[in-house]
Amino acid sequence: MVVIEALRAGRVQDLERIDRYVLGTCPNVAHAMRRSLKRREDTMRRLSAELGSAVIAPWARLEGRRVEDCLGGLAPRDSRVLQLLFQEERTAAEVASALGTTAGNVRVIRHRAITRLRECVEGVVGSRPS
Repeated sequence: MVVIEALRAGRVQDLERIDRYVLGTCPNVAHAMRRSLKRREDTMRRLSAELGSAVIAPWARLEGRRVEDCLGGLAPRDSRVLQLLFQEERTAAEVASALGTTAGNVRVIRHRAITRLRECVEGVVGSRPS
């Protein structure tokens, strides 16, 4: 097709040397085909990785439910501290002023709440935090 298009467009200078033109064009066509195939494979690999990560494994959903259950079992103050710190991305000083306590106390509450949460999720102490 490349040679025929070149002939129609008048890009072939000497028709007696068409064989040289064909032999010169073949490597370029082969290279373009390999490049196209590589691009296609790279795209497929990238898309499969993206789609593979979009699918949530069943055990991940169970862990998410377990985390939600354990968060629901935390004391209201502990839950509020974690929410302010991690969801709203506030500093310990900001959380302390919002809750009327000290930044040091907020860090202690955070540490204890995370410990209880971890124990609950991992099932170390029991099914629910105290």
